[in-house]
Amino acid sequence: MKYCAKCGNEIEDGSLFCTNCGHSTNSSCLKTVLLVVTAISTLLNVIMFHISLAIIQTIFAIASTIISVLVLRKDKRTLSYICFFLGIANLLCSILWITYI
Repeated sequence: MKYCAKCGNEIEDGSLFCTNCGHSTNSSCLKTVLLVVTAISTLLNVIMFHISLAIIQTIFAIASTIISVLVLRKDKRTLSYICFFLGIANLLCSILWITYI
């Protein structure tokens, strides 16, 4: 029988954790768990960052398209058409980006 280094409780042979306090009896197991948790946390942070950027891009694409339509109603110049089509292209890119994520 072994004893827990943290609380002194008796631990059965082959146990990975103390049944009293939950302390790991194997430090390499604890390191592995910490590495996995850190990797998952980092991955989730990256995913949330990209989703946030995609949402912001979509909002700006919608706003630029609406502003282009309003300008296009009053001004029929070539630049107005270019702004309108760029707004539509930006909106399509942001939709593709969201579906890709």
